[in-house]
Amino acid sequence: MNFDNIDKTEIFDAFLGKYRDKIDLNSTISVYNSDCQGGNIVQQLESTNNDSPYICDVENFEIMRSESICSACNFTQKEEFALIAHELGHLNIKLNDIECNDTQDEECKADDYAVKLGLKSELKSALSKMLTFCSDDWLKTLEISDYESDLEKRITRL
Repeated sequence: MNFDNIDKTEIFDAFLGKYRDKIDLNSTISVYNSDCQGGNIVQQLESTNNDSPYICDVENFEIMRSESICSACNFTQKEEFALIAHELGHLNIKLNDIECNDTQDEECKADDYAVKLGLKSELKSALSKMLTFCSDDWLKTLEISDYESDLEKRITRL
């Protein structure tokens, strides 16, 4: 797996340096920060209120890091690694045609990818920060029926 780090966002290079050998995705993924104008996700978000910490576009093999949400949540480097791994989990689901019952099931399976990389406690911490620091408006963009409850279930599951 390789990253095409469009705007040289340091966290992606650090993640790849540490986890490249543990990732079994045979693809190149474009990654960038939210202030980069070259990515498809940035263009799609201009018409929505979605500003998640990390967003994955599985059709275009892109992951975008939101500078504003990551700053608001005050994530550690390892927590951001866990969130990147979670987004890679979404790509893993797509690449391997893994069946998901619903959005919550897909989120849990993407969480499992981060756990597989040894980032369970970091993911749990990052999700807790998201629940604490992020607004209700942000949670509503996750397209999950009961936003706070479902995030809490994911945290408890970990």
